[in-house]
Amino acid sequence: MVAKIKKSLNIALLDLNHMTRGIHTNTVPLGIGLIAEYIHKTSEITHNIRLYKDHGKLLSDLEEWIPDIVGLAQYCWNSELNYFFSRKIKELNPEVINVAGGPNLDHDTEKRVTYLHEYKVLDICVQYDGENPFAEIVNRVAYGENRVDLISNLVRGTFALDLVDNSKLSENFKAPEQKVLNIKSDSSILGHVEFRKIAGVERKPAPRIDTLDVFGAMYPEGRFDQFLDDGFHPFVQTHRGCPFLCTFCHTADKYYNKMRFQSTELFRKDMEYLGKRFANKDDVKLYIANTNMSMFKEDFDIAYIIKDIQEKYNWPKFIDVNSGKDTDKLLKMIDIINIRPAIAVQTLTDSVLDTIKRKNIGLEKFESFQKTVSKKTGVISSTELIMCLPGETIDSFIVTIKKVIDSSIKRIVIYTLMKLKGTPIDSIESVKKYKYDVRHRIVPGQFSMIDGELVTDTEQVIVATNTFSFDEYLDIRLLTLTITIFITAAEFLPFKMLIEEGKFSTSEWLFALHEKCIKDPRLDDLYESFISETKDELFESRELLFEFYSRKENYKKLLDGEAGANLINKYHAQSLMSNFDTLLDVVSDNTMEFIHEKKMVEDVREYVGSRNIVERMKQDYKKLDYESVLQYDVPTWFESANQKHLSEYCGNYKYKVYLNREVASAFKKYFGINKDVKMSRQIFFRDNTSHLYWDMWKAS
Repeated sequence: MVAKIKKSLNIALLDLNHMTRGIHTNTVPLGIGLIAEYIHKTSEITHNIRLYKDHGKLLSDLEEWIPDIVGLAQYCWNSELNYFFSRKIKELNPEVINVAGGPNLDHDTEKRVTYLHEYKVLDICVQYDGENPFAEIVNRVAYGENRVDLISNLVRGTFALDLVDNSKLSENFKAPEQKVLNIKSDSSILGHVEFRKIAGVERKPAPRIDTLDVFGAMYPEGRFDQFLDDGFHPFVQTHRGCPFLCTFCHTADKYYNKMRFQSTELFRKDMEYLGKRFANKDDVKLYIANTNMSMFKEDFDIAYIIKDIQEKYNWPKFIDVNSGKDTDKLLKMIDIINIRPAIAVQTLTDSVLDTIKRKNIGLEKFESFQKTVSKKTGVISSTELIMCLPGETIDSFIVTIKKVIDSSIKRIVIYTLMKLKGTPIDSIESVKKYKYDVRHRIVPGQFSMIDGELVTDTEQVIVATNTFSFDEYLDIRLLTLTITIFITAAEFLPFKMLIEEGKFSTSEWLFALHEKCIKDPRLDDLYESFISETKDELFESRELLFEFYSRKENYKKLLDGEAGANLINKYHAQSLMSNFDTLLDVVSDNTMEFIHEKKMVEDVREYVGSRNIVERMKQDYKKLDYESVLQYDVPTWFESANQKHLSEYCGNYKYKVYLNREVASAFKKYFGINKDVKMSRQIFFRDNTSHLYWDMWKAS
């Protein structure tokens, strides 16, 4: 018998990001890093595996190094960029095996066939978690199999075009006997497997890993050092999966229902390494890939580790994670670490919730949570809403908006419904039933010109349905900008606090404020430009979008940030940089119609006026410190989170107002985080980072 060939392979794992104007995901490429580590730990052969986020480095490496296998992490913000380079690599090595995985893949058979015809350089696609299927593909290629061998006998959990009739799909979800690779530890990698029915066909995905411990502690081993050295933020994952079935989400499939966890011992090793490396740094966030932080007992175990690291290294100061919606658990989590609580609501319309298979906590409990968080911790609470959900009307959605605004929430983010590949919302049946008006727009800032060829990543958004018109969509977009400026952003928060304290309807105040803003001629440029760009960013097809931005004059608009940006972030930043004083006038006048104590509103206005850090930076430092005399002690009232009514702070209060001398250096440091000044500035205001650099008020 002829012995099998063993071959060490060159493997490129791509999670590329456009870097023309900032970076969409400024974190280490955790997903492909985990796949690389899994191969290291399961293969008897040592392979040369390289991870890529920066396509410039990939281009440079391809001059001397050619991959045998390419793995593409497909997300809506980088799929086209990954395709572009998989094609380039295929030209250099026609025998290369291009394997696409990640969430940005279709589930419908008909769509998969169309997709593989359009992207002919892709050989095999992986559905769901990629560790087991990709490792098996690598193992088989290392032992001499080629593209035809792999497609003739597909690895479980994968699909490809049929070799004989490429109008058909070849797939392996029927769960034949299959060898599972042995990991170099005592941990089992053959996880719980459940059956799925897609288009009436019984399907069984590839086996999942049983525990995240199979990867070990990757940061101390230096697996991500090259990315940390380049300024990418650390990204960790201590649980994987989601118990919910929301139809607009990639994790809606029952495949993800059973959770996988990482042990505290391994997490502590990662955090010790990161804590030492980033001690005292406030410009490096910790990103956590968990889907419902605080929902599980294991989340609290790792929270205490993070707290220990914070006390030991004064890092991380900022944590970015999706929180759970059990209010008792979330309050307990906030007491341990400084995460921003975000109970996503999406909608409060019962019929719509049934349609999207989602359950919310009760509104009364939601409101109680917001008030408790505000008074007890001072932590900024937030929620998310989605417009144009199936069955939603503008009237029902406005009811949701008003209820949420009146709940004492500090931050409201309203998204346009995305038609994400692989989600139930994306199904052919759903599109037909709800008559989605689907438009295409550039994922903010995600475009590149490479070797004279335009590469753009786009997203499909739903801007109208059979119950929600396009004009109504535009109305809600305008309202969203006002909500962002006066509710979500921290600059004008004292006015909202004053309204809440007076037992007035916050939503009534906000809607009146919105009417004044859109009618104020001083704000015409802000609101009219916003709605004009909102229309202009939408295209009937990806082809029309590509054709438009391929023109030199239109591509220049992308380069200059005049097009292709996140419009809410862009115009929110513009409002604070160019319209602060006008907005201060409007919100003061509007508040005066509710709060009839004129001096009280004027003192709040005086205090809020010192938050115009952009204007303060334009002046001479020596002239910036000043004295302020107030009848109402607004600074003390605000800092105490209005535990007492502002009227109880009536008297004669003298303050010395000092410029925060760190603001200039902070601007310079923060604006380099996302590799592009304009985008970083937008994120600076989006994340309410500006509050760290407001003027300081000291009683004199």
